[in-house]
Amino acid sequence: MLVECLRNWLPKFGVPVYFKNALLTTIIILGISLVARGSANIVLNPSYPESQSLRNWRSKNHAYLTKIVEEKKYLQHSTRHSMAPQEKISSVANVLTNETETKFRVKVTSKISDPQQKFWYMACDNCYKSTAAQYLWNITCNVCHAETVAKLRTKFAMTLSDGTTELEAILFGGLAEKYLSLPANDLMEKDEQNEKVDCAAINTQLYGKEFNADIRKKKVQTRYGPENQYTVFGLEEIQ
Repeated sequence: MLVECLRNWLPKFGVPVYFKNALLTTIIILGISLVARGSANIVLNPSYPESQSLRNWRSKNHAYLTKIVEEKKYLQHSTRHSMAPQEKISSVANVLTNETETKFRVKVTSKISDPQQKFWYMACDNCYKSTAAQYLWNITCNVCHAETVAKLRTKFAMTLSDGTTELEAILFGGLAEKYLSLPANDLMEKDEQNEKVDCAAINTQLYGKEFNADIRKKKVQTRYGPENQYTVFGLEEIQ
C-alpha cells in the first residue's frame, strides 16, 4: 500500500524523500528505481537543510525539470550509461592470467566441489562483512561502524570450468541462495541439526547446464600472502 501511495503521489508533488539504510525493496517512480530494505525508514518532507536546498533548486528549475520529465531524457541517459552485461566472453584461463582487467564474463559449467564447506556466515546487515555476533544481535560494525544488526548471509565456493581450465569462485547473498534454492536460515538450521547440503543432488541438477557468469577478480591478503579472489556477481543460465 505504501509503495502504491509513493508511486502515485510523489511524481505529482515532487516531495523530497529520505531513505535511511536504503538497499533492497524497489519502488519505481517515473521509470527510475529507488531501492531500499523492507525495514527502511521513509521520511516525507524531511526537515534536513539538504532537503530545503533541494526544494529551492527544484523551484528555480521547475520549467526545465518538467521538460525533462515530459521528454523522458533521464531514461535516455540511463540507457546510455547503464551497466549493461558485457558482450565479450573471456576464457577461464584468461581470467586466471589476466593482470590488467578485474571484471570478466565467462561461459561455464558449474559444480560444488567441496560439500564440507560452510554455506553461510553471520554478517553486518549494512556492509555484509563478517561478524562474531549472534543472529539479530544489535551491533556496531567493526568495519563500517554502522549501528545495525547481525544477519545470516549465504556464502559458498563453486567450481567454474569452460574446457580451458577451471577456477574456484565465491557466491554471496541472494545469488547464492538462488543457486542452492535454500535461504540462509535453512542452511544454519541444517548445521545445527548436523545435516549436510545435498551437493550431489545439486550437481546432478546442474550437470550439462551452461551459464554466463560475471566474475570480479580482486587481490586479497591471506596468511599465505597475496592471492587472487574470484567473486561471481552475476549468473544467468543459457537456455
